[in-house]
Amino acid sequence: MSSKRSDRVRRLRRGGLLATLGALLVMAGGSPAQAVFGPPGEVTISFWCPPPQQFIPDAASAQQRMQQIKDAGFNLVTTNACDLGEWPVEVTRRALVAADAVGLKALVHDERFRRAAETGDTSGVPGVARDFAGYPAVAGYEVIDEPSYGFIPVAAEMVRTLRTLDPAHASYINLLPSWDPNLPVPYTRYVGDYLNAVDPVLLSYDNYLWPTMYTNLITIRDEARRRGIPFWNVVLATAHGRFPDQPTAPQMLWEGMQTLAYGGTGILWFVYWDMIDPDFREAMIDARGNETPLYAETAAINAKLRTIGRPLVGARHVRTFQTGPDPLPAGGVRRQPQTPVFGDDNAPMTIGVFEDDSYVYSLVTSRDTASARTANTRLKYNATLPQRLTGPGSWTTVSPTSTGGGLAAVSASLAPGDAVLYRVAKPLARVDDEVVIGRVRNNHGTLHSVDSAGGVTYMGPAPWGTCPPGYGEAGRYERPNGFWVCTRSDLAGRGVYVGNVVNNGSELVRVQNGNALPLGPKAWSGCTNTSRFVAQLLESNGFWVCLDAADRRGPEAVVGLVRANDGQLYATDYANGTYHVGSGGWGACPGGYGYVGKYEAVNGFWLCARSDLVPRTFLVGNVVANAATLFSVTWGAVSAIHYPAAWNDCRGGRLLGNLVVSNGFWLCQQ
Repeated sequence: MSSKRSDRVRRLRRGGLLATLGALLVMAGGSPAQAVFGPPGEVTISFWCPPPQQFIPDAASAQQRMQQIKDAGFNLVTTNACDLGEWPVEVTRRALVAADAVGLKALVHDERFRRAAETGDTSGVPGVARDFAGYPAVAGYEVIDEPSYGFIPVAAEMVRTLRTLDPAHASYINLLPSWDPNLPVPYTRYVGDYLNAVDPVLLSYDNYLWPTMYTNLITIRDEARRRGIPFWNVVLATAHGRFPDQPTAPQMLWEGMQTLAYGGTGILWFVYWDMIDPDFREAMIDARGNETPLYAETAAINAKLRTIGRPLVGARHVRTFQTGPDPLPAGGVRRQPQTPVFGDDNAPMTIGVFEDDSYVYSLVTSRDTASARTANTRLKYNATLPQRLTGPGSWTTVSPTSTGGGLAAVSASLAPGDAVLYRVAKPLARVDDEVVIGRVRNNHGTLHSVDSAGGVTYMGPAPWGTCPPGYGEAGRYERPNGFWVCTRSDLAGRGVYVGNVVNNGSELVRVQNGNALPLGPKAWSGCTNTSRFVAQLLESNGFWVCLDAADRRGPEAVVGLVRANDGQLYATDYANGTYHVGSGGWGACPGGYGYVGKYEAVNGFWLCARSDLVPRTFLVGNVVANAATLFSVTWGAVSAIHYPAAWNDCRGGRLLGNLVVSNGFWLCQQ
């Protein structure tokens, strides 16, 4: 395939058929029988290109080479010798016996698979199963590497033959990357048609073009998740062909940790043994069979991957998100609401969230492969503080830098490309991220999750009205420097107060049931007496959020007070008093409020009532130069019923609010 060779014909002719790299496991009858690829409960670590046959001429040398593989942290061996020649049957058998002796499993490749791939003639495939099925070290069969779209039917036929003859062992196939220029169909169709034809229980691929790392990971992860199967990723260890830069140890560590963060359960390196090819740079073992510096570096990386991967292979992957400044890498996503971990947007991290019956796990990985980074993370917890993985099977309770609101703030220094794994005992009782704010500045929208303990989390650019799953739009303040509000589904209908800050000037706006009601200027973090403060984005164009403590409908009415032919709007709220909400012309009512009636005079008024209250009768005390007239207002009928009237005269009705000034008013509801 294009990630291993620029020319597929050259690849097939020279025998590089099955990379131990990514692979696809297929079991008999579509039923996922137990197939062990490496030790149970461990992340699989393997490679492409084992020792060529001249380096395993007898049982002793074969066992020595297998032990060398195991000492580097690998737990699965492949028997495809790449461009150094196919292993004859007797050499494969020798390697299988040696692998079993040191406790390794192996995937069997054979030149009969290669001939089937080159010619489409699968008649030799049954002989492979007959020759190797009885060896204890066999984990499965390496059938074909990177099948083209047109080759899928032949691959499926090979797999059907093997599962019929040897249903105890799986077939392993590695797929092309998403960017392969020779694919005649979209990548999702290539993968989907392959899955339908072969019916695998494990999916894998390779991709060494790092700018497409995340988009390809996401496609494979999603396809594997739809099938309920795990996935593997083949990653780069050796520069070659169109990948001329030899990966550094931090870059290799990054490849592995990113795969784990997306829920991958297998990592395979290209390559282990030097292929004696001018296109290729350093391998872990050189052409003379000697360990290179890359061998020790890879052994250290494999140890880290196996230590961190062990708790995760039995857990369910929940989601993955990125932190750090914009722009995120292609395919990267920001934290979504209800995620039980908060990252630091000052540091470029990828965070994977997992869970099992007992714990929630957060794998925090650095995307910086050049410099050390500090990962500041806040973890939701209940009664027990989070723990950090400090060694194989060893968990240590963290000492948080702070706690509060069910969050523990933790910090870790990460070497380039490295990671840290935390776990928190279940259940996590808190459910937060009450609202999501779409902040609009200069007609550009950005989405922010608002959590009463976690504060405000940036979620990236978004157009008007965008809400994440589980949230619905409550309303919008639609203007060049406005906002929209998304409320959690269980809070639908609850009143939300947004302090909208523009160039350090702020006003409070009440949003509920699709309506936005301005309540006038308000100082930072100011809430009404029926609402509680949630969180704030403290900057010159930021915002704060308050949430009604109970499910309230908001101010009962808005009075348009006209003095000297100038109209000003005042919201009148029985619970929160009277607020100036802006100016307006005769009869203007904000969203969610209906026109009731008006007293059209130089010093008159008009009345808007909340939609559910429009049919009610109201009394308005209109105060001009400290003298008041009481008016009855009902469905467009306005009549004076008493003059002079005393302040707050409601004639047995309920006083909703008042503006106690010499040219003010009061409002009653009958």
